[in-house]
Amino acid sequence: GNGTRASPIDIATTAACTYNHCLVPAGTANAGSDCLFDDPGFKSPARGDYRLKGGSPCRDAGTPLTWTEADLDLDLLPRLYCGLPDIGCYEHQGGDGTVLILR
Repeated sequence: GNGTRASPIDIATTAACTYNHCLVPAGTANAGSDCLFDDPGFKSPARGDYRLKGGSPCRDAGTPLTWTEADLDLDLLPRLYCGLPDIGCYEHQGGDGTVLILR
């Protein structure tokens, strides 16, 4: 859990829940609509960088809700970039592709 040894946090329930628009391990019980079971495509998880690569299946795979229109991600950047929100705490802001400059 998200606690310390001095104050552990344990939450247990027998209630069923369904996950929608999430990236979950294959075989997860109650995986609902639009769940992904792929590699999330993090930039560098070994270094703690959980931002999404350009080809991540999590890009634009989230649920658009009213609050996401004005919300910010963990980098304090807009939660919506090019339409739908990404799954995860960072919204991909572009920049992984090739830049073509024409004169």
